[in-house]
Amino acid sequence: MLLDASITQLTDMGIPRPRACAALRRSKGDVMAAAERVFGGEFDDIASDAEDSGNERATGLLAPISRGPTRRTSAMDEVINGADSDSSDFDDADDISIDDDEGGMIELGDFVEGPCGEDPYAGVFFSKDRIERLVEPVLEEMYATVNLPPGGSDARGKPARELNVRILSRGEWMSGCPEGGEQSFLFQLYNYLSEGSMACANGCGHSVQP
Repeated sequence: MLLDASITQLTDMGIPRPRACAALRRSKGDVMAAAERVFGGEFDDIASDAEDSGNERATGLLAPISRGPTRRTSAMDEVINGADSDSSDFDDADDISIDDDEGGMIELGDFVEGPCGEDPYAGVFFSKDRIERLVEPVLEEMYATVNLPPGGSDARGKPARELNVRILSRGEWMSGCPEGGEQSFLFQLYNYLSEGSMACANGCGHSVQP
């Protein structure tokens, strides 16, 4: 009874019964020592219950197969002959033709695709020294007429009351003043506004002293 209780304790731990019996014999009835021996792999060479039943089932399944030569029946002949005819049908599939709506014949080989894996860019060559060119639209130049004060002059230095000036585009305006030097132009403009008098642009004769 004591041995049965010890075996029950080991099987409750998940240890197969053959290994539990061998471990108890080796450890002289000590349940804990037997469990340590089993989990330590000392009795892995002993087959478990599941392995024994699996081997028996496999042997039972294989036993009927090895009983003498198999007799060939008429049903088996029909299956074999049917398989041979199917394979011959697949071999002759390239010769199948279909009538289209226009009265012509369509061969099955017309639907066979070419070899895969071909490089679609095989005939395209890229140069490392290629130059990229940006094409920008050319905008028409716009001009405006500006009234000059008395004594004013045009771009050529001749006296003039009006001056036709070109309106800068946004790109030209953002890039800076189109004069030779922006700082020098601003300095000249500052001197022009700070020295002398500034007449009214409408020509009324009124002037502003700086």
